[in-house]
Amino acid sequence: MNKKEQICVVNHFPIYPPHIGGQLRVYHIAKNLAEYFDVNVLTLAHPLKQFHKDVLLDGLRIKNVPQLSAALGAFLSKTFKLPIGESTTPVSSNFALKFKKILRNYILSSAIVVSEHPYLFPLIAPYADKRILVYSAHNVDFLLKKDVYTKRPIIKKLVMPRIEKAERLACTKSRIILTTCEDDKRDLSHLYNIPMEKIYVAPNGVDASEITTCSQNEKNDAKKKLGLKDRKIVSFIGSEHPANIEAAEYIICNIAPKLCDCEFLIIGDVAMRIKIRRTNFNNVRLMGFVDEDVKKTILRATDIALNPMFHGSGTNLKMLEYLAAGLPTVSTPVGARGIEVENYKDIIISRGEDFAEKIKELFADHELRENLARNGRRLVEERY
Repeated sequence: MNKKEQICVVNHFPIYPPHIGGQLRVYHIAKNLAEYFDVNVLTLAHPLKQFHKDVLLDGLRIKNVPQLSAALGAFLSKTFKLPIGESTTPVSSNFALKFKKILRNYILSSAIVVSEHPYLFPLIAPYADKRILVYSAHNVDFLLKKDVYTKRPIIKKLVMPRIEKAERLACTKSRIILTTCEDDKRDLSHLYNIPMEKIYVAPNGVDASEITTCSQNEKNDAKKKLGLKDRKIVSFIGSEHPANIEAAEYIICNIAPKLCDCEFLIIGDVAMRIKIRRTNFNNVRLMGFVDEDVKKTILRATDIALNPMFHGSGTNLKMLEYLAAGLPTVSTPVGARGIEVENYKDIIISRGEDFAEKIKELFADHELRENLARNGRRLVEERY
């Protein structure tokens, strides 16, 4: 039997077990590559948090290395309530000596090295002449973070040059660049003067076999299990990224008060970053981080899914999860970016100020809900 070529994948946060967008993308691509290659995934991990140190899954090896640099990034992000920790990674990772040693050994035994996000690319850039380097761009980070830091000019001035430098290095030194959508491909090409033929679109996707639709009886059982029997349930899933926090707070302040007969569920780490006083919302439940079994129960119980995003880059994996679960979905144009959907066929695309009316319309039209659920699921099965 011929020995498989090795691929090294490097990321600045743990990916296993996968829960949120970036983790899901990295894990599932690596898992599928492991059918053809021996894949080593190396990630930085917070030394004080629980994680799986070593995971072995049929040709896929995941190694999380605890380093103080990861703790520093988490501390800075928590202190300033902004995702600035990752921007320190290109510098702080130089002091992650154990990580660098393991990474070097992985690179020397690999034919291909993939950098997920630009922040650890400075550690693999010196091997550009010796290995095939691939930059997997989940977003256009310079444009994404520029929006995030708009109201914090001092932080913006300190952080943006680091992000621009890391992203430019990743784009210029890699042999291949992967983006999640055509818009990001054009933006990276324009920002860093990169030939379009060097950039390939690898859309986000979901494992449709792991997320299934349900019958009305199963939906009723799931609602009962959550203590929400006979309630109309509207859900939003998000990580603690500022664009998700903005979306969740928009739901709480501008949508939920108009729909008192609905129960709004906010799922994921975004729920821990809500800055609004709890007394301001009576029909919103902050579910927070939940395990996969609870998440599947929530998806089964949900009647309508929301994605009122106003800023962002790349594509939202939550949208594909919604559609795979057969959930009628209302999204802003930004929330649906990079996904080939048709308005009122696959999802409803709406301005934020019209979300409440669109939700009312959906609850009043059973046939429309059924059509969106069926078409959305089919779209995911055929394209994503």
